[in-house]
Formats: sequence, C-alpha cells, structure tokens
Amino acid sequence: MRIPSIVGKVRRVGFFELLSVGYLTKFLAFGTTLLVAKFLSPAELGNVKVLQSYISVFTIFAIFGLNTAVLKSCAELQENEEKEKVLRLAVGRAVLAAALSLVVIVALCFSGVLTSSTHLSFWLVILAISIPFSTLTTILISYLQALKRFKSMARAQFVVKIQSVVIIIFATWFWGFRGFIIATVIGFAMGLVPLVWQVGSRFLRTGPAAPPAGFNHISLHSMLSNGVKTVAMYADLFLLDHLVTDRAMIGCYSFAVVLTMAAAQVTTTVQSIATPYFVEHSRDKEWFLGRLRYYQRRTTLLSFGVALAVYAGGWLIVLGFLGEEYRPMLVFLPVLLLRYIFWSANSIRTVAMLGIGYIRYNTITACVRVVVATAGGYLLLTQFDIIGVAWAQALSSAAALVLLWLLSKKALHKAFASEGPSSPSS
Repeated sequence: MRIPSIVGKVRRVGFFELLSVGYLTKFLAFGTTLLVAKFLSPAELGNVKVLQSYISVFTIFAIFGLNTAVLKSCAELQENEEKEKVLRLAVGRAVLAAALSLVVIVALCFSGVLTSSTHLSFWLVILAISIPFSTLTTILISYLQALKRFKSMARAQFVVKIQSVVIIIFATWFWGFRGFIIATVIGFAMGLVPLVWQVGSRFLRTGPAAPPAGFNHISLHSMLSNGVKTVAMYADLFLLDHLVTDRAMIGCYSFAVVLTMAAAQVTTTVQSIATPYFVEHSRDKEWFLGRLRYYQRRTTLLSFGVALAVYAGGWLIVLGFLGEEYRPMLVFLPVLLLRYIFWSANSIRTVAMLGIGYIRYNTITACVRVVVATAGGYLLLTQFDIIGVAWAQALSSAAALVLLWLLSKKALHKAFASEGPSSPSS
C-alpha cells in the first residue's frame, strides 16, 4: 500500500483529528506543557507531576472500567436505544464511584499517609475536584468511539481544549503553582462541555435496564487491569516522592516522563481507533489474526521513529528553551523512551485481548508489571539513585511485553479453536 493511500485512509477515519485533540488532552491531564515548565521551577514541576500521578490512580477507580464496558457493549449492540440505556447505566455508576473516590482522597490526605507533605496534601484535595469531570469525559469519549464518531468527537473538543490550555498557561504565568492547579480543574470542566453537546441528554430519559451480558465482568477486570497498570506507570513517582528529597531532580525526571507521555499519545490514538474494529470483528478469525499481526508490527516500528523524534526534541527544548537546570532530564529520557517502545509493542495485542473477551490476561500482565516496577524501582533506587528507577520502569514494560505475548497466544488459540487450525502468533 502506497504512503498517500495510507495517509488518506487514516485521515478519513479521523486519526489526525484524534491525534491533535489527544495532545491537547494530555496538556490538561498532565499539565506540563513546554510553556508551563518554563514558568515553574523544576521542584514545582516535580510536585505537579506527583499530584497528577495520585489523581490518575484515583481516577481509574472512579471510572471503574465503565469506559471499556461501554465501548465493548455499545460496539456490539445494534439498536440506538439499547446503547443509550447502557450509557445511562454507566454514567449513574460513575457518579457514585467518583464521589466515593473524592471521599477517600480527603480522608487519606487528612490522615497524612498519602503524600510526603501537608503542602502536597492540600493541593491534592483541590486537584481532586477534577475527578468527576475527568470520569464523565472518559465514558462519553468511549461511547462516541463505540459509535465510530471519531471526527465529530475530536472537532467538538478542539475549540474548548485550546481555550483550556490558554487558561492554564495564563494562570501559571501569573500565579505559578497554585494558578496551575486551579486552572487545570477548570480545564477539565470545560473539556466535558462539547462531549455533552455531542452525546445529548436523550440517554438520561431512557428507562432503567439490566447490564448487558458480560458488562460487569468487563468493567471489573478493566478497572483492575487499568488500576494496576496506572500504579505501575507511576510507581516511579510515588517512590521518588517518599524517598528522594531533591525535588528539583524529581522535576527533571518528571519532565522526561512528560515527553514520553507525548510519544505515547501517538500509540494511544492508534489504539482508540483500532478498539471498536477489533471488538466488531472478534468472531472473524481471518480478519482478526491478520490485522493483529499487521497493525502490531507497524505500531512497534512507528514507536521507534516517535522515540527518536522525541529524544531529539528533548535536546532542543533543554538547550534552546528551558536551560541548564533541566539538563539532567536528558539522562532519564532515553531509558523512559525504551519503556515506551516496549509498551507500544504490546498496544494492539492489548486491544485484541479486549476484543475476544480475554481482558483478564491484561490484568495479569499489569500485576506482573507493577510488582517489577515497584520492587525493582526500590532496589535500583538504593543502588543507582534516580536513574535506577527509570531502568526499573523499562524492565517492567519488557517483562509485560513477554508475558502478554505468551498469554495472547493461548487466548487466541482458545478463541478461534472451533474455526480450524491457524497460527495465532503475532
């Protein structure tokens, strides 16, 4: 297939719209854009990233895997009314879960067991106000994904996301760290508006309905899998927050994490588009196995190019914009980009496991990853300082890559065993 035809195909399904809006979403979710980093000291940037890491974990539990359950159920259902009933069920449960997450965060902050200082605990409670907005946003996005309304979803968010980023940069410029936190909460609230407009309110008027078959199972396993994966992803920052006193160095490490998250947005966009198609064709053996091999190989190759571009960009940013105080970031960046490459090499396989209903294998893989990231991070931190934590992250992703590859072979064999022999390897 020639390059122009590939570009035309991904443009038609909304890849570029999703990719651009996805980057703006990351600016809100992680809040460490290039300009924001310029206005914050490395120590303040480190505190910001630590707070966002805690919020990311609690947001996963607030969502409770409902986004994945909505995506799979609505992609399989044919009637619009049935899809709207599923959405209403998910939104109702998400509101309760988000409220419970806020209560738990406040209790842990007041007890002093969550963060390393009362200063961080106070601002964590403020930032936690964003959790309900973030939760509903994630579920509505999954609903539009299931309907394959990629372009309308992206375009509806575009203007508001631009406004939100401007608010964050402006507030950080004038009020520093506290301005950033408050503006981030406002940004999440604004980001929900276009999605509510796209989905409408008709689903709220549908009658109550029982969960579709497998809905609760998918929700629970998705929450466990995503929760464990998120803890594994941020285990490094949790360790650094409690065991390292040099907040400036944590800030440099955090900026390297931000750049790898920017790289990951490319892979995440591919996953977003691929998911409903793998769910829809989960009973088509020839299509499923062929596309799994095809897209996983190309996504892995793409990640190498993205990693090289991000590493070169990191040098330019430090030398030409942020200055010498962020130079230590360049030591951490290549190791964390290696983690990104290992993760990308699993990305389509993870989607495939959801498609055939073997999401528990994603959960098992995530559990192994969090153990390696946490235990390895602690041991390597004591031996090699902060760079040891980065290597533990890379090793945890490598272990997850090998394990999921082995488990997926077993899952694919089981899923398509009744359709005749075929090699499930990918």
